[in-house]
Amino acid sequence: MSLQQALQQSLQLIPEVHARSFPPIQRGLYQIGEQTRLLANKVARTGAVDRTKASSLLAKKGFDPERADHDLQALSRTKPSFEPLEPLAETDLEGRLQHEHDMIILTAIEESKQLTIQDFEDHLNQSMLAEWETSKHELLQMLGQRTGLYTGTIAGGLETDPLSPSMVACADIITRLTADRSQQKPFPLCTELLREAQHRPGVDPSATAHAGWTDALPHMCFSEERRDPALQERMLTGALGFLEQQYAAFIRRSATAPIRGADDPWALVFYCMRCGDFGAALEQARALLPHEATFLQALEEYRDTTVGARHRAQERLRSSWARLVQRPTGSDYQMACHLAVGRCDPTHLINSVFATWQDYVWLKLRMVGPEAEHSLSSIQAQVAKEWAPSAAQYPWPYFQIMLLTLQFERAVLHLSSMPEHLADGVHFALALAYYGLLREQTDGAPTQQGVEHPSAAPRVNTALLVRQYVRAFARTNPRESLHYYLALSQNLDTVRLSLIRDLILETREADALLGCIQADGNRQTGYLGRFLAPQDMQALTTHCALYCEAHGRYAEAAKLFDLAGDHAKVIRVLVNQLCQHLRGSSSERASLLAMALAFLQMYRRMAVFARMEPGLEHAFVVLVNLASFFDYFAAGQWAEALALMHDLGLLPLDPSASIEAKADSFRLLDEAIRRNMADVLLATMQCLYSLYGSLKPQVMGPVAPSLEQQLGELRNQAQALVTFAGAIQAQLPGDTSAQLVRMAVLMN
Repeated sequence: MSLQQALQQSLQLIPEVHARSFPPIQRGLYQIGEQTRLLANKVARTGAVDRTKASSLLAKKGFDPERADHDLQALSRTKPSFEPLEPLAETDLEGRLQHEHDMIILTAIEESKQLTIQDFEDHLNQSMLAEWETSKHELLQMLGQRTGLYTGTIAGGLETDPLSPSMVACADIITRLTADRSQQKPFPLCTELLREAQHRPGVDPSATAHAGWTDALPHMCFSEERRDPALQERMLTGALGFLEQQYAAFIRRSATAPIRGADDPWALVFYCMRCGDFGAALEQARALLPHEATFLQALEEYRDTTVGARHRAQERLRSSWARLVQRPTGSDYQMACHLAVGRCDPTHLINSVFATWQDYVWLKLRMVGPEAEHSLSSIQAQVAKEWAPSAAQYPWPYFQIMLLTLQFERAVLHLSSMPEHLADGVHFALALAYYGLLREQTDGAPTQQGVEHPSAAPRVNTALLVRQYVRAFARTNPRESLHYYLALSQNLDTVRLSLIRDLILETREADALLGCIQADGNRQTGYLGRFLAPQDMQALTTHCALYCEAHGRYAEAAKLFDLAGDHAKVIRVLVNQLCQHLRGSSSERASLLAMALAFLQMYRRMAVFARMEPGLEHAFVVLVNLASFFDYFAAGQWAEALALMHDLGLLPLDPSASIEAKADSFRLLDEAIRRNMADVLLATMQCLYSLYGSLKPQVMGPVAPSLEQQLGELRNQAQALVTFAGAIQAQLPGDTSAQLVRMAVLMN
C-alpha cells in the first residue's frame, strides 16, 4: 500500500471518529517523531524489567537462566559442524517446490512429444493410405477395370480387349483427321462421327443418347468452314427444323387419334406453326380467324425472314398480348400463338400447350431475336437456370436441350460425366473444337460449373477429357492415342506437347514414334514425322529431352538431344554424368561409358566437335580417359594408369613440366574435371606408391643404375604431386594434401 492510499483511508475514518465523540488530535511530524521515540524507550525498559522478574522466579525454582543461555550459545557455535550438506527432504520446502516445478515442465514436454509423434504417425498413415488409393486407382485404370472415367468390358477384373469395335472405328476417323490436317486438307469430322454412331452395332437406334447425337446434329448444319459467320444462325435454324420435323412426324403418326383442342381454331393454327409450316398456319388463320386482323398481319410479316419484318410483327402483337395477360378471355392456344409470333415474354410458359421438353425448347428458340432480352445468350442462361435442378433426374433430355440451344459446353460436360458415354462426350468435344464451336479451358482441370452454376459460362478442358479416355488403351495402342492428342488443335501448344511427351516416355517407344539416329549417323524418321512439321518434331523432341534430363533419365535425354540436333547439349549431359560415375563397376556406369564412346566416335567422324566450344570437347575427352584411368587403377595396372595420366597432361608427371603452369591450367579446366581432381591425385599417388613398392624389394645389395633412376623418378613425381596439390589446395578437400604427403614420405 502506498502512502497516498494510506492517507486516503485515514481521511475516510475521520467522520466515523467524530461520530463516536472522540476529540480530534492534531500533531505535526516533529511531534509524532518524539512520541514514537518515547514509546520505544518505554517498551525497552518494560522488557528488561520483565526479564529480571522472570529470572528471579526461575532461580527460586532452582533453574539457572544464565547457564541455559551459555549452553544455547555453545550449541549455536556447533551448528555448522553437524548441519547436513544437503537439506533434508522433509524440511526442504524450497527444494520440494523446485522439484515439483521441474517435474511439471518435464511432464509437459514428454506429453507434447508423445502427442507430436502420434500426430505424425496419424498423418503419415493418412498420407500413405491416400497415396495407396491413388496408386491403386491408376493401376486399376491401367489394367482396364471400369471406373468413372471410361468404359470397357470387364472379364475377371481385366479388360482383354481395350478397344471395342466402336472405339476402333472412331480411332480410325481421328487418324484420318490428323492425316488430312497435316496436309492442310478439310475433313468432314462431324459427318464421319455421325455415320459411325448411326451404324454402331448392337445399339438401339431409338436410344435417347444416340438419338440426341445422330438425329439432331445433321439438322444443325455444321459448316466445313470453321469461321463461317452465318454458322450460328444456321445451327439455330437447323435445331428448329429438327424439332419441327420431329413434331410433324408425331402428328402424322397420331392422325387417327383425337387431337387435343381440335375444336379450337387457335389450336389448328398453333399446330401448323409447331410443325414449321407458317404458310399453312396463315391459311388456317385466314379461314378460321378472319376477325383477327392484327394477328393475321403480324403472322404474314413473321413469314418474312428479315429482321425488320419480324420486328414489326412483334410490335403489332405487344398490345394484344398485354390485353390477353390482363384479361385472359382467350384460349391457351391463342396465347401460345401470340407468344411464338410476337416474342412477347421470354419467361412466360403455358404448360397446357408446351407440355414436353421439345415444345419448351422450340418456344425458347422462337424467342431468339436481336433485342437484349431475346438474345441467344440471354435465352441460353434462362434455359440453363431452369433445367439445372433437373439435370440429374432427366439426364438425356438435359443433354439434348443443351445441344439444341447451342450450349455445347454444358452438353459435353454432362455427357462426359456419365461413364458409359465418356467416349461419345470426347468425340463430341473434338468435333465441336475442330469447328471452333467449343469454349475450351487449358489451365487446370475441367470444372462442372455448367451444371452447378448455370449463370457462369462453362469451359471444357478438352485435353483432360481426351487424356481420361485415352488412358484406357494408351499402353496397348500408343499410335491411336497419339492421334487423339494430335486432334486437339492444329498448333503444337504446351498442352499437346505435355500429353504427347508423357505418352511417348510412358510407353518407351521414343525410337519408333520420334525416330532415331542410326550408327552411321543417318536419321530414321519416326511415326509422328508423318503428321507433324519438322519444326514441331524438333520442338517435341527437345521437350521430351528436357523432361528426361530433369527427371534423371540421362541416357534417354542424350539420345533425344542428339535426335533434336542439339549436339552440345548431348555432350553436356554426358559430361555431367561422367563426372559422377568416374569410378565404380555398376552396369549403369558401363552403359554410360559405352554410350559416351559411341558418341565420341560418331561426332569425331561427323566433325561435330568443330561446331562446339573447344572447352566442352576437351572436358568430354578428358572425362572419358579418366574413366579408363580409374579402370586401370581398379585392375591394379599401375603402369598403364600412369601412362594414360601422363598422356592427359593434367598433372606435373613430366620432369620438364612447370608446376606453376599446371596449376594455372587447372584453374581453366571444366568444373566437372576440377570436381574430381582430389580423387585423381590420390589415385595417381597410389599408383606411384604401389609401383614403387613393387620395385623396392628388388633393391638388395648393389642397385642397378637403371632401377635407381626409375625409383628416383617415382619419388620426384610423388614430390611434384605434393607441390602441385599445395598450389591448388584451396580447391581440394582438407585431408587430400595430408594423404599425399603421407604416401610421399613412405616412398622416401
